[in-house]
Amino acid sequence: MDGIRQVSYTYQNLQMKKKEQYQVSSSDYAPHIYISTLPSQEAFARAYEERIKDKFIITPEIQKQADEITKGLEKKVAADPKLDLKKEQARALYNWVTRNIRYVAIYLGDGGIVPHDANSILRNRYGDCKDHNALLITLLAAKGIDATSALINSGSAYTLPKYPVLGPFNHVITYIPAWNLYLDSTDEMAPYGTLPSDEMDKPVLLTKLAKVGRTPKPKKED
Repeated sequence: MDGIRQVSYTYQNLQMKKKEQYQVSSSDYAPHIYISTLPSQEAFARAYEERIKDKFIITPEIQKQADEITKGLEKKVAADPKLDLKKEQARALYNWVTRNIRYVAIYLGDGGIVPHDANSILRNRYGDCKDHNALLITLLAAKGIDATSALINSGSAYTLPKYPVLGPFNHVITYIPAWNLYLDSTDEMAPYGTLPSDEMDKPVLLTKLAKVGRTPKPKKED
């Protein structure tokens, strides 16, 4: 009636299983129901990117900061032909964000999902994971380096459902497609080019590319 359709589900689990130590998230294997208004993870990526795209504006302040952070790298690269200027700039920008932006989450309304604009993050010198990501992507863009947000689960979940819901995603990191490189500037102890162990070998939703990717597997060398 009145265009409203009611659907009910009944489920019983009569067999209890003891939880194992270090087991993966129950969402990876347990029976569950997800309800979504979007047909795919890719559609969710496009919707999310549309919602956040105005937070990555290269303002004069952003450009000035990016130029200051990367100042002198041209001479360094010229003296060592093994180095790549763009990669050295990305390294410098990542290192600056990890060391100068405190991890603090302050938001209202949809701020739990949508980041603050990059310029305000730069001015305030703090932000949570999505703010770190927004600032880093914008600083990279100021030096001509394209990057995208990568939504990920930083807990014990290693799979994504067929249909998109926010549940599995509780963290945002940064991905540079040109080098297939993942970065997490919220982990100040992670050297450039590495990820914390709880983010290794996991599916990610690359919002600008509108596709599902996967972080690298851990290597014994690292």
